[in-house]
Amino acid sequence: MSHYELVYLMRVSTADGDATKLHTQIADHIKAHGEIIKEGEIGKRKLAYEIEKESHANYWLIEFNAETDSIKELHRILTLNEHVLRFLIAQTRPKTKEDIEREERMKESMEKSRMRKAQEEKDKERVAVEDKKKKELPAKKEEIKEKLSLEELDQKLDELLKDDSLND
Repeated sequence: MSHYELVYLMRVSTADGDATKLHTQIADHIKAHGEIIKEGEIGKRKLAYEIEKESHANYWLIEFNAETDSIKELHRILTLNEHVLRFLIAQTRPKTKEDIEREERMKESMEKSRMRKAQEEKDKERVAVEDKKKKELPAKKEEIKEKLSLEELDQKLDELLKDDSLND
């Protein structure tokens, strides 16, 4: 038995019943000739280019062990189905415990890196806001000083006008 990965793209417009029927047909064929290791729907994604006037597709992944002879029949099943846009069956080496642990560490590392970058962006925004406030603060102080000086001038003018020495 060899280890394989199957990725297939299904039309988004495919009814849930038809999608389930196809996936069951594929899984049954694999189980009849081997064993499924991992399977699941990856989800709806935008295609890099249109395929048969479709710009989005539902991605599915099945990782399995099977006899090499059964792959031709699986290929035929996928080729004849009208709901499948594209598929790829790749022979891979089985993942060891170390490979799985390495993948988990990489996922954790990538998540930490993403979180760190998000925090750095927040810090940059906070610093930018603080710098903007610091720049605005001196301008406000100058406005206050200017207002005070105008008030002082008014008081002096009033004093001068009250002073009789100017009137004589």
